[in-house]
Amino acid sequence: MLFKTGDKDFVEIIRHSIWGLLILGLATGIQFVFDLLMARQFGASGTGIFYLCFSVILTLSLLGHIGLDRTVVRLMPPLLLKKDYDSASAIKRTTLGIVITLTAILTFGLFLAAPWLAARVFNDPGLTIYIQIFSFGLPFYSLRFIYGGFLRALKRTRESLIVERVIIYALGIVAIFSLGALYGIKGMAVGFVLSCAISVVVGMFFVHKYLPAAKTNQTYSKKMLFSSGVPLLFVAFGTQMIGQASVLVLGALASTTDVGVYNAALKVSLVLTLILTAINTIAGTTISELYASNQKSKLEKIFGKTSALGFLLGLPLFLIMMVFPEFILGLFGAEFIGGVTALRILAVGQFVNIIVGPTLFILAMTGREKALAATVCGSLGINIVLGVTIIPHFGVVGAAIATAVTVGLSNIIMLILVRRYLGVWSLPFGILRSWMLKVVGRKPKQYN
Repeated sequence: MLFKTGDKDFVEIIRHSIWGLLILGLATGIQFVFDLLMARQFGASGTGIFYLCFSVILTLSLLGHIGLDRTVVRLMPPLLLKKDYDSASAIKRTTLGIVITLTAILTFGLFLAAPWLAARVFNDPGLTIYIQIFSFGLPFYSLRFIYGGFLRALKRTRESLIVERVIIYALGIVAIFSLGALYGIKGMAVGFVLSCAISVVVGMFFVHKYLPAAKTNQTYSKKMLFSSGVPLLFVAFGTQMIGQASVLVLGALASTTDVGVYNAALKVSLVLTLILTAINTIAGTTISELYASNQKSKLEKIFGKTSALGFLLGLPLFLIMMVFPEFILGLFGAEFIGGVTALRILAVGQFVNIIVGPTLFILAMTGREKALAATVCGSLGINIVLGVTIIPHFGVVGAAIATAVTVGLSNIIMLILVRRYLGVWSLPFGILRSWMLKVVGRKPKQYN
């Protein structure tokens, strides 16, 4: 068999990734239905309002959890491996205290700043009430990622994806036919807050179920969390904002209709990333454990095999987006077909992301947070400059170009950093060649 390699770490990644892909497939299907129903129910303009406010919440939530969702995935697995549940629980306790405090402050500030933000940044005072309603979802939106991080550290892939991705959109569909039908976009904003809160409650239940009880109530060093979390804050901020920055620039320089069309194309292109997300969800934990035990040879094999697996699974999706973009966007409505060129451009950028492999996770899980943060934030700066420069001239297509160029550039830089710091390439081609030789019955020279 192709994957019968004797590499138990890779076998574990495949096993968990299959579950991850199934859950992500379910989540992506639910999200697609949600976006489709939103577009059909509220049109490009209403959808644009919703996702413009959502982008504001997403931006501030990154400041609210300051990269700690990834920090816990790096710090907790070695402790859990040693059954040091007291220290693992201490990380959980201290992390929650930090995030709750920060998001409460940000929520208060956003609520008060909403009139200024609506009138002076987005040139539409009518957005004030929507931003204020969304602001109450900020703490829950951030905490759901933190609980997802705890579950990934516990290798509970399915549960983490349910908390982070499934619940919010499943309940969002319910909101479209209930609160949305009664109160329009305001009702959808309330539905967003409620779905985030329910996600957090479910996350609390899963973590309580799977994390063994601690014998003490000790806390973890905030300095140590911040030293790892702050660089990862910039990483998370930059990663999430590449793409979302174009939404905000479109909101400031174009119309909410343009925001709606671009957001539809962006969401479809991001389906490609579900492959990497599924693999990275468990691979990040494995990489952290292998790096902590200094098993470099195993790390190199894991890098290549995860990249090859992502390439094979992502290629069919990429081809579908390139060949049938009119059909895909036409499902959202006739006014969204204007995003066809944007979808093709965005798909190319995301496919480069797949080809280079999980470089971001490799750097994050091997203690290279500062170099990673500099790369991602520098790329975000390029994204914003490109967006401000070309969006006024090319609109939705300009936003797609800015995003795709930035995604491709940042991934190439991270690929080079992995080679520089760890002495290995994370490209899939060597492994793919090895697997092809096995298929045709020839013995490969390496990657057993």
